[in-house]
Amino acid sequence: GWKYAEYKDNCIEQFEKEKLTKTREIGVAPSPDIREKLLREVVSDVEIQKALADVEQTRRNRNETRASEDLQKLEEIAEAAKRKFKRFVKGKRKEDEERELWEAAHKTALEKATKEIVYEDAPPPTMVKMSAPTEEKSTS
Repeated sequence: GWKYAEYKDNCIEQFEKEKLTKTREIGVAPSPDIREKLLREVVSDVEIQKALADVEQTRRNRNETRASEDLQKLEEIAEAAKRKFKRFVKGKRKEDEERELWEAAHKTALEKATKEIVYEDAPPPTMVKMSAPTEEKSTS
């Protein structure tokens, strides 16, 4: 489960003393200049530049993704409204529209498959008749 540690109130002198002890145990982190010198001893300038370019590209991609998320949500809402309006105007049920969409997707997938696969001695697949699942009634 979720646990937390309760701390007792310490005076500032006690806090600083504990902080110094922890710093000595862990070691002080080197300054950015020292870290860069250490890095340059083991990694070439070209590799560093490549890594910086990758980081910058990733940052740009994240910003683009964040910016497009809101627009994408609006597009989805607009598409849903458009589908509902068409169903209303044409008098179609949602189930009929879904069936038609699945049939169109199946047909497209079969067409794509027949273009990508070379058939030897076998005819290409054909449209399979789709039917709604039937409920089996138990006799008890």
